[in-house]
Amino acid sequence: NKYMKKLLGIVVLGLFLITPSQADDIKDFEIEGMSIGDSLLDYFNENEILDKKPNWFKNNEYSLANDLRLETFQTYLSVQAAYKTKDKKYILEGIEGYKFYKKMSNCLKELDGIVDEISQIASGTVRSKKETYKHNDPDSNATITSLFFTFDSGDRISIGCANYVGKNPPVDLRVIFRTKEYSYFISHKAYK
Repeated sequence: NKYMKKLLGIVVLGLFLITPSQADDIKDFEIEGMSIGDSLLDYFNENEILDKKPNWFKNNEYSLANDLRLETFQTYLSVQAAYKTKDKKYILEGIEGYKFYKKMSNCLKELDGIVDEISQIASGTVRSKKETYKHNDPDSNATITSLFFTFDSGDRISIGCANYVGKNPPVDLRVIFRTKEYSYFISHKAYK
């Protein structure tokens, strides 16, 4: 009995000594088990990837597999994956997880919770201000409220709520991981 109390005391003390793990690289984060640098072929076959390839970009340096779904997904309804078009290993350069809402306020509440979680564990990042802007796809009428974390490497995690007029449901939460190079592509080349 005396032995059990001592063991319990050590276990309880050990709980207080555990610190939350710190993540200083975007590869330390996952969306539905997938991380930047993984091969998309570890989750989907080539036909599934190519069947989900939209032609949204005017520049073909990168390609997407959009609206990917697995029964094992627990947090997001669907995932979008980006890879270099000529890469036959389909190495993930970008991953986006999506959930959908009827109200922007519900999405923004979840966004704030995710931001708080990432703030606690993402060491070596700079956090932007939350802003609302028009989607950078010229064919879209969506507005997005988002912010991002930039790692020392230049890689980014973005969290946003997009509001699409006429879509049902009209609001989506998107958690996005992008390499520095893919982020640059999206901002400067994809739609030009």
